[in-house]
Amino acid sequence: PAGTWTLQVRDVAAVDTGTWTSFAVTARMGRPVPATRVLSVSSTAPDGAYGPGAAIPVTVTFTAPVTVATAGGTPTLRLETGAVDRDVACTGASGTATLTFLYAVAEGDASLHLDCAGTGALVLNGGTISGLTGCDVDLALPEPGAAGSLSANRYLIVDTSAPVAGVVNDGPGPGDIDAQVSTSSISATWAGFADAESGFATTEWAIGTTPGGTEVRGFAAVEPPGASAASADGLVLPGGATVYVTVRARNGAGMAASATSDGVTVVPDL
Repeated sequence: PAGTWTLQVRDVAAVDTGTWTSFAVTARMGRPVPATRVLSVSSTAPDGAYGPGAAIPVTVTFTAPVTVATAGGTPTLRLETGAVDRDVACTGASGTATLTFLYAVAEGDASLHLDCAGTGALVLNGGTISGLTGCDVDLALPEPGAAGSLSANRYLIVDTSAPVAGVVNDGPGPGDIDAQVSTSSISATWAGFADAESGFATTEWAIGTTPGGTEVRGFAAVEPPGASAASADGLVLPGGATVYVTVRARNGAGMAASATSDGVTVVPDL
C-alpha cells in the first residue's frame, strides 16, 4: 500500500552479520490524481435585469473541493461590465467545490449578458487556491459564451441607466389636441420612450390638474407595458380646467422616466 515504510538491509557475506542498515522508503501506489479544474461559472441570482447597488453572487465550480488561502491576497474574478471591468473578490466557501464571488453593481456598469472577462479572469493576487489532496488546480475558465460560462448558464443584464423619456400628446391621436368637450373621459398617446439595455417592465399613466399631478386619477398600469396609447372613462373632469396626462415607464432594472403632456382644456360647451 501507499505510505512511508522502513527497509532494513544486512550483508550476509560480511563478517559482522549483526549490523543492519535502515532506509526510509516512500511507496506511491495507484493512478495519478488529475489536476482539479474549473467545471462551470454560474450564479444563484435569477435571470433578469439588475441596477445600481444590486448584489449578484457569481459561483465558480471546480471538479473537486478546493481550499482558499488569503494571507497573501484575495483571489478575484474579473467581469465584463462595459467601459470598466469589475474585479470581484472571493467571499466563500473554502473547502467546497464551489467558490462564490459577490458582485455589487456600480453606477456606469453595463452588460446585455453578463460574463467573465476571459478565460484568465480568475486571478490569485497573492492568495492561493489548492486541491484538498495537494493536487494542482487549473484556474482557466470556460470561454465567454461557451458551454459552462456564466452567460451560458444565466441571463443576467446589468443596466444602470434610466430609460429615455418620450413625448406625450393629449387626445386619441394622431397629433395633440388643446381642448375637449367630454367631462368624463380622456385619452392620450405617446412616443419616443426607449431603453436599449433591459427594455420596459411596466408603463403607467396618471391624470391631474397640474403638470405631473394625480388629482384626477393616480398612476395605473398600461397593458402591455410597451403600449403607446391609453384612455379612461367614468372620470370627473372640472369644466374650464386644464388636465394633464403623465406617462411613467420603468425598465427591467427598476429605473423610471416620465413625461407629461402640455394639457387639454375641458370646455363642455365647445
